[in-house]
Amino acid sequence: MIDLQQSVLEQAALLAREGRYVEAWATAGSDVRARTFVRYHAGDLEGALAEARTGQRDAWLSATGTEIALSLHRGPAAEALLEDWRACAAPEDAPRMAAASAELATLRATERAVLVGIRRARWISALALALALVFLKRSRPLHAERAA
Repeated sequence: MIDLQQSVLEQAALLAREGRYVEAWATAGSDVRARTFVRYHAGDLEGALAEARTGQRDAWLSATGTEIALSLHRGPAAEALLEDWRACAAPEDAPRMAAASAELATLRATERAVLVGIRRARWISALALALALVFLKRSRPLHAERAA
């Protein structure tokens, strides 16, 4: 049962935790925090991230958005949300922000390693193509000699 003294976020959260997502969404209305919470708990991480990024900057939205962006491996979004979080965070958020910063650093290092791997693969592909073309060019005279 929903208590009328509860905030919109609390009401929507209660419904979402019960799995009543349609009712939770209707209850959330235009409350960005509630909409983010409902989407997150319904499994719509992309939607929850979009909601968190469009809302007013506050510690809860920034923290939630940062964690969602990190779980989706969205480095630029995580970086922007983490900066917003740092700007409005309470001192007790410091350990969570440090963990998020470390995870972001790991994500950025992985992204750089992937880019290096892609670049290396392109060079190897180009080299393989060049070698194949050289081989084909040199093998044509052999085919002409055998045909004669």
